[in-house]
Amino acid sequence: MPFSDVQKTVMFNMALIIGLPFIIAGIPINFSNGRYELAVFNCVLLFLYSIGLYINAIQKKLWMRTLVFLLSSWMFILGPLYFRNGTEYILLITLMSAVILLDNKLLFVLFSLTIIGFVTYIRVRDINLLGFKSYAEANPYINIFYSQFLYVLFLYSFKYLYDKYQNQLTLAYQNLKRSKEAKDKILRIVAHDLRSPIGGIHSLASIVLDGKDKLSDENEQYVKMIRQTSAQSLNLINELLKNDVDASGELNRAPANLNLLIENVVRLLRPIAKGKEQTLVAELPPAPLEGFFDAEKITRVIQNLVSNAIKFTPGGGRIVIAAALKNEGLQITVTDNGIGIPVGLQPHLFNMFSKAQRKGTAGESSFGIGLSVCKKIIQDHGGSIAVSGEENAGTVFTVQLPAG
Repeated sequence: MPFSDVQKTVMFNMALIIGLPFIIAGIPINFSNGRYELAVFNCVLLFLYSIGLYINAIQKKLWMRTLVFLLSSWMFILGPLYFRNGTEYILLITLMSAVILLDNKLLFVLFSLTIIGFVTYIRVRDINLLGFKSYAEANPYINIFYSQFLYVLFLYSFKYLYDKYQNQLTLAYQNLKRSKEAKDKILRIVAHDLRSPIGGIHSLASIVLDGKDKLSDENEQYVKMIRQTSAQSLNLINELLKNDVDASGELNRAPANLNLLIENVVRLLRPIAKGKEQTLVAELPPAPLEGFFDAEKITRVIQNLVSNAIKFTPGGGRIVIAAALKNEGLQITVTDNGIGIPVGLQPHLFNMFSKAQRKGTAGESSFGIGLSVCKKIIQDHGGSIAVSGEENAGTVFTVQLPAG
């Protein structure tokens, strides 16, 4: 919903809620005092207010909001004029509401002059303005005119500033929306163009595995990893085609073996760690850690955390990924003895396009996206992710997943 519509909804509700108690309380009082015309008058006002609240609740036919506002304001003029019920001060509240509710400047000017004119008339109609014998006698009524003039002047100034900044907000919102649409379009084009070559890699890996030629156990394992990684990449691309870059998509929860996921990630990334002469090990309990989660998305989280550990750990370093039953759920930790993260950067680490992004120990690039996606995935599972450590003292990422 645009900013202006949100502000109009809030202001309209406030204007209605302020007048509602007087109307509801007035109906039985008027009936009991025999003032039946005024009671019916308040019933009509209550009906208008009910329509206004209903329009705001369903957020449909919003053009009727202005009509209800003008009609109820006119009713509040008629009340003190004919029934002398003392509600003219509510008109000043409606006048303040008109600053936000009435977009048309001419309509606002006519409305404000009408309201101020009637309020002033109601306050002085029983006074003979030509019968004052001294300035002291006339001074209170002069102050009424003067205060009304200042009030209108203030409202016009406020209306000018409100419209000015509202237009700036609307322009900024439209620019942001266009920027987001352009970003989404680029993402979808890139994802679409990547789909074919990665799909080809997956198909070729399947052909090699299903072929008659016998592969060595090691080569067969590598080809399986290629097929698995390309399948995961295809699923990620499909999500990019459906969602924003910071969205994790719908969860496909199912019973899964956490040990198996971690072992697959270690097998996949160990060659990269080996290229930096690092040691990558998994410390897992003998019994399988069973959970109910989206295995593909949790794999993405683990893979991202381990990839970051490899990236920010110098040659010869050690990276340990461990899992255990803890805190009535599953806990995963990724520990490294790398360059660590300054304490001042840690609060920004999980923000999209974080300022905490740095180059890896071998000059690897960092885009500040992965950890924000990890946090979204873990939160969607009802879990939590945290980081600890200091600069030049290694880093520990801890993921906590609920048991069920």
